Amino acid sequence: MPYLQIRIASPHPVDPARLGEAATRLMAEVMHKRREVTVVEVVPSAGAWFVDGAPVSGPAVQADIKITRGTNTEAEKARLLAAFQGLLRETLGDLAAPAYVVIHEIAATDWGYDGLPQAARLTAKR
Repeated sequence: MPYLQIRIASPHPVDPARLGEAATRLMAEVMHKRREVTVVEVVPSAGAWFVDGAPVSGPAVQADIKITRGTNTEAEKARLLAAFQGLLRETLGDLAAPAYVVIHEIAATDWGYDGLPQAARLTAKR
């Protein structure tokens, strides 16, 4: 049950549905996550972004990806980071700042879906 939040500052319009679908596809193909429980939130950022103390004038992005701890290998996570960078460049063009994509691995007991902790959902699937 991955949860992705993608914050974007861009002078150009971004199609959140296209980005959400592409991010969901990457989670399914690279991380082997079920599409039907993958949530993607695309957040346009009106805030000012700075790198080296200077304002960023072009597209900038930061993405947080939450997955259950121990459900993916280091190789899968590395492939996702590379694929996500490609997706962001494809969607936004040349980025004005480094794109930060962070994968948070959360213990199965520490988050839930539809009222159940992941640990209970994982046990029920067996």
